[in-house]
Amino acid sequence: MDRVLKTARSSGSLNLSNRSLREVPEEVYKIFDAVGEGEKWWENVELQKLILAHNSIESIKKDLQNLSQLTVLNVSHNKLSALPAAIE
Repeated sequence: MDRVLKTARSSGSLNLSNRSLREVPEEVYKIFDAVGEGEKWWENVELQKLILAHNSIESIKKDLQNLSQLTVLNVSHNKLSALPAAIE
């Protein structure tokens, strides 16, 4: 997961599809709280694309609203019954 998050911090895109996730990992909501060793925080890119397709996610926290630059959210093929009001 650390490698995937590091790549996302530099590219602005995070693909967590087909990982049998039951929930969105807490690290996603706090992607910039734990910048890895050797990473330069000033080179990080805000998360713009989040792909969570083909998992077993049942809910998404309202904390997703903290990803203010997010323009693409793919949650297809999950077990969601609703989205947080903050992102509808």
